Amino acid sequence: MSVSHSLNLAFEKESIRLVQHEVFACLLKTLSDHIQVKFQSIQESPMDAHHLAMFIFLLALFTYATAVVVEVMLRASESIYHTHVGNIRLFAGGLAALLLLSVLDPLLGCIISVIWVCLYVKIARGM
Repeated sequence: MSVSHSLNLAFEKESIRLVQHEVFACLLKTLSDHIQVKFQSIQESPMDAHHLAMFIFLLALFTYATAVVVEVMLRASESIYHTHVGNIRLFAGGLAALLLLSVLDPLLGCIISVIWVCLYVKIARGM
């Protein structure tokens, strides 16, 4: 008796999304911890010193959270637009991480953001 094990593609896609969320959460937690250590001996907070970057970070984080909910709703209704919302989710998550990195180290944040924009444009052209 040979048992055929077929792959459940829906499970693989959901586990990939779960891993993306975990990596994003771990990255943001690590960067925010480093920012706390950097600013603990300075009187001004990161919100005061980098108010524009922190404001855009909060917008990107809100966009990420909203895109997660919308993507789940579109997947449940079997809409074809869930991939576009997934791309928006990944873009917002990457932007949030880059903004925290630019608060932590502006030069490194600038270098990585240039690389990130180039990759994003390359991916966007391919769609």
